[in-house]
Amino acid sequence: MFSFTDELIAFAERYLLPSGAVFDAERREVIKCLESKDVLACPGSGKTTALLAKLLIISGQLPLRNNKGICVLTHTNVAIDIITQRMGLSISNFFNYPSHFGTIQSFVDKYLAIPAYVARFGRRPDIIDNDWYNSKVDTQFIFLTRKAKRFCHKMGCGKPFEFLHKICFRDLEVVRGNRCSGISLDLKKPEDIDIYRSLVKLKNNILEFGILSYDDAYYLASAHISAHPSLQSLFSKRFAYVFIDEMQDTSSKQLDIIGRLFDSSVVIQRIGDINQSIFNFGEEEDVCAWELPSGIVPLEITGSKRFSNAIARIVAPICEKPQPLTGNPQIPDIAPTIISFADNNIYKVIPLFGDLIVGNQLQLLPRLRFKALGWRAAPHGNKHTISSYWPLFQKELHTKRVDYSSLANYIEPESDDFIQKHSVDHYKKSIVRALLKCLRLADRPTGVPILSERALFNYLSSKDEEFSIDLRHRLAKWCLSIHKRQDVKDEIIGYMESALYSFFDITKNSGLADFLYNAPLQTAIQCQPQKSNIYTHTSQGCQIEIEICTIHGAKGETHTATLYLETFYYDYDINRIMAYLKGNHTTPSNTRIRRNLRMAYVGMSRPSHLLCVACHKDHLLGHKNYLEAGGWHIDESLT
Repeated sequence: MFSFTDELIAFAERYLLPSGAVFDAERREVIKCLESKDVLACPGSGKTTALLAKLLIISGQLPLRNNKGICVLTHTNVAIDIITQRMGLSISNFFNYPSHFGTIQSFVDKYLAIPAYVARFGRRPDIIDNDWYNSKVDTQFIFLTRKAKRFCHKMGCGKPFEFLHKICFRDLEVVRGNRCSGISLDLKKPEDIDIYRSLVKLKNNILEFGILSYDDAYYLASAHISAHPSLQSLFSKRFAYVFIDEMQDTSSKQLDIIGRLFDSSVVIQRIGDINQSIFNFGEEEDVCAWELPSGIVPLEITGSKRFSNAIARIVAPICEKPQPLTGNPQIPDIAPTIISFADNNIYKVIPLFGDLIVGNQLQLLPRLRFKALGWRAAPHGNKHTISSYWPLFQKELHTKRVDYSSLANYIEPESDDFIQKHSVDHYKKSIVRALLKCLRLADRPTGVPILSERALFNYLSSKDEEFSIDLRHRLAKWCLSIHKRQDVKDEIIGYMESALYSFFDITKNSGLADFLYNAPLQTAIQCQPQKSNIYTHTSQGCQIEIEICTIHGAKGETHTATLYLETFYYDYDINRIMAYLKGNHTTPSNTRIRRNLRMAYVGMSRPSHLLCVACHKDHLLGHKNYLEAGGWHIDESLT
């Protein structure tokens, strides 16, 4: 055990903070703490910088007494990239034994799931990835019994693949005679045992094939710990400290494994913001798995470096669990604005937001970022979603496309690091892009506009479901072969000539032949970035860009100005939490309000200077005076 002296903290300040800046009392307490603690950090609190300071100081002490190391767990590779970029060589010790630095998923895979798989099958799994797993599930659907297929159609409301993707071993493991009870399954009748056996066989076939979903990895990891109780002692002897960043995004399954893997001798610090838990909406309990232990007071970082006091006062009550929140006094206060609109003016909401940005001269600030964001993206009848405000919105938008002149370029294997960062779905998308290019190059009848992977499979399913499933099966096989550095070029060409040509009535021409048989080129043609989700606004002679995105897509970001778009999810989200916008916090009474508050808290805590909220005029009736008394300015120019 060692202590964090003022000299060591001063060193971290010089390394991590702007010239002359220092850590305040709250952050210094977090940095110095060397006991098991939860750290509650408000939006824009600089908690990652405080964690970096702690790691920087500890890195100079590694290895610790008894050759122990440090375990740092994050949730995304993006977080790892940010930390390594800021720390550089200073954090290199964390990548070497006895320390570990990576995502929770990579930790579980490396130390638990893969060893468990090897113990069971005598070899390593080929891949652990949801996209590949889902593709394999799709191809195995045809082998289910008729009863099981009908059951999947019923439970998936006509989307059997989506239902199958969600079935876990935990759903299938509890059997009482002829009854299987589980999260996703409702099998009660005696004849349902056929369905149960068919689903178990499907899951086991995919597992034996060597393709695991992330949930499969956690299932194997949990079973491995149960089979080897000594693992807790081994891991506790290896690691002196465990730091978990963005703790609010930790699932109950991850939390269970961490709790069973380290004993009380290990210092565990969990850092995050409970109110920003928006990635666990698939959890069966649909609540944040992170629970603060009773009787132990957490450390808190209450001061936000991100936004003004005006925004802090508005955002503070719009949350599931209130916590102290203060703004940055160095950022000028601009009254948060509610843009009231009528149905026929909804398309004017984002331009008005642009006018407010320019009117407050925010375009003159450095490091500009303007965003309009909402919860629900896809069109939903006559209900308002992001697409209602911006009809060109595309949820899955690739900012860069690569166009090759040879099939061989599309099917080149990538490094393991690349696939870990971008997911193995990269190969499937690349092969599909190659197939789509073949359709563009071929001489075939017009009237079949296929421009994307989704459009391709929608078209195939509508014409021949078995053909679509067969192609999915082949894609999964080709992806795995490419990942194993095997050449699949001839196999893909053979499939095209024997099946795809006749299906689409293709006549091969010289352009298609060149594409299929040419040698790979070293460089690709970079297409112009798609900017469909960027609205360019001109006002008072100034031109600014406003990006439109989902709340999930903006999590962790800081914007100069943010527009929160009211959207429909069983009700309009702003209407549902109107009391909280007026500053009246009460403990949320149901799941949808909890979800709503978490989404609103994340979305409305993004801006540094200007927060705007779009709300239909009917939802403001009877509330305007209370909202204005709470600090909101209401713009009614679109009503």
